[in-house]
Parts: sequence; structure tokens; C-alpha cells
Amino acid sequence: MPDSSSAGASGAMSQLPPHTEWYEHARAVWPVALAIVFEAFAVTAVALRIWSLRLSRKQKLADHDWAILVALLFSTGLVVLLILATVMGGLGQHAALLSDPAVQLVNFGKIYVANSPVWGAAISAVKISILLLYIKIFAINRTFRIICWIILGLQSAWFVGVTLSGMLYCRPLAFAWNPTIPGGKCGNATQAYLSAHIINLLLDIAVALAPVPILAKLRLKKAKKIEITGIFALGIIICVITIARIILIKDLVPLDTTYTSSHIFFFTILEPLLGIILACLPVLRPAMSQITSVFTGTRKSLLNDTDYTNDSKPRTIGSTRKYSPIAGGLDRSDSLTRPINDTGSFNMDALEQPDKAHEGKIIHITSTWDVERR
Repeated sequence: MPDSSSAGASGAMSQLPPHTEWYEHARAVWPVALAIVFEAFAVTAVALRIWSLRLSRKQKLADHDWAILVALLFSTGLVVLLILATVMGGLGQHAALLSDPAVQLVNFGKIYVANSPVWGAAISAVKISILLLYIKIFAINRTFRIICWIILGLQSAWFVGVTLSGMLYCRPLAFAWNPTIPGGKCGNATQAYLSAHIINLLLDIAVALAPVPILAKLRLKKAKKIEITGIFALGIIICVITIARIILIKDLVPLDTTYTSSHIFFFTILEPLLGIILACLPVLRPAMSQITSVFTGTRKSLLNDTDYTNDSKPRTIGSTRKYSPIAGGLDRSDSLTRPINDTGSFNMDALEQPDKAHEGKIIHITSTWDVERR
């Protein structure tokens, strides 16, 4: 006669749902799908950034461009880790229902440990790129540059701290995915998580709001000032994501981390990917102007979107002096830079004219040039 306890265990086992593949679990599928979508957006934003650099006639990447490429590299690494955690580690599934928990939980533990320093590198590279761009844009303001370098130093120190914390959290490190190791122990996961994310949130706020006081003092049209301020202030979105990750820690169940940590994994990826997109927005104007001109059927001069007074190298074409009356007698016919037989807006600053009375003015040219090659 079968034992009653055995019958009860058999009944409990029969109540468990049959094993299913990872792609049959919504909590496993949607983080992967959305991560791939945002990865595509981030790659597109960086590609447009490089294209804008070419349109601006700049010959090499600046330091903030290299930093955003590093951010994209590590963010892509986060997407790969998410996919591996889902396919090989059972992310998004209940631990009790894994097909091979002995293998899957070990894989999940290893990926979970690797995720922390990769995330730290990705989000740090994003903020460093933004800070380096600030330093370039507002180079004339010494106090602001110092503030940016201080924040940059704090961000670098934070990255070192997060990396060391992830590597030293468990001793030996293998105890994080193999709790059967004799004498192994781990620290307080909640305290380590909260301290890293709260400091990261403070740094997010500092980076997002740092340029706002300077932008408020710029002599720009109100609409333009709101536009520029809005682009930089979009960093507040990153702060919201960080707050969401801090809140989600309360939902983490230690005995079922494969299921309860899926949201945290996704927001870990969303933070740097969205940061890359927002960091690219301020420098995409040349590329967006070209794309807009394709859809509107117009050819727009890049002089409005290009800083020719720095390291750009415009080509020179000869011209008649028929523009002298418009420019107040200015005779610079040997150094005007324009596409041949084109119409559009002409920025007076690109001429580097000595007459400051015309500085910042715009001349609308509708005449055809007489060209001679030299």
C-alpha cells in the first residue's frame, strides 16, 4: 500500500505545470524584445552622430565621441548578458520550474555577477561623454569646467567602487553561484545595491542639471533656449529609471531571483541605452537637417549647422563681388564658402569678417554665383 506522504508528494508534483521553453514566458520575452529595440535606437543615434561629424567636415572623433562609443560597446554587452541570462540562466522563469536548475542557476549566478561591472562601465561612459561635451561647449566658463571635471572624477570613482563591490561581494567569488563551497560568505546584497544606486542617482541629477544655470543666461530667443535646455534636461528621464530600479529591489525574492529580477535586468539595460540616445541629441543637427531636406525636397546649406571657425575645412570657390552691397561693402569674394549654384541661408560669422556690426546676422542669398576654379 503506498505511503500517504508519497501520495501527497506525487499529487503536488502533478499540480506543477509542465516544463516550457523560455520564449513561452512573457516575463522572459518582453525584456529581451525591448532591449533589442532600444539597442537598435542607440546604434542608430551613434551612427547619426558620426554622420553629423562628417557633415561638419571634422576630420577626427572628439573625446566625447570616443566615450559614447565605449558606452555603446558596454551597453551592447549588457544586452548580450540579458539574452544569455534568459536563454541559459532561466531569467523570467520561476526557479522551481526550471528544466535543469543545477546548471541554469549556476549560469544565472555567473551572469548576475558579471552584469554589475559591465553596467557600471556603460553608465559611467555615458555620463563622461556628456560631461566632456559640456566642457567643450562651455569652454569659456572656467568655473563650470571645474565643476564638470569634479563630477567626472566622482563618476570614475563610483565606477571603481561598483566594480570592486561586485568582485568582492562574495568570498570566494565563486560562492555567488555555488553556495555549497565550504566557508564561503556574501555581504548584504540590499545595502550594496541601494548604496550604489543612490549615489548613481545623485550623479545623474548633477549631470542633468549642471548646464541649466548657464543656459538660462545665454542671449537666445526664448523658443531656442527652451529647446536647448529641454535637450539637456532630458537626463531627468535617466533619474526616473534609476529611481524605478531602487524601488524594484523590494520585489526581489532571494529564493526566486530568476523570476523576480527580470525587471531589474531590463532597467539595467534601458538606463545606458537611453542615456546614449539622449547624449547624442545635441550633436545630431547636421544629420537631421540632411534627412529633413530629403523628405522636403530642398537642398539646405550646412553652413547654418556647422562650426567653420574651429577645426573644419571648407572648400573655397571664387565669386563675383555682387554681395558687397548686401554685406555693407565687405569684400571677401576670394574666401566665400558655398555650394555652387545653390540657394539658402548664409551665416555671416562663417566669413570671419572684421566688421563686428554684421556679427551674427543672416543674409538670404538668392543669386547665382559666377565661379572660377583656382
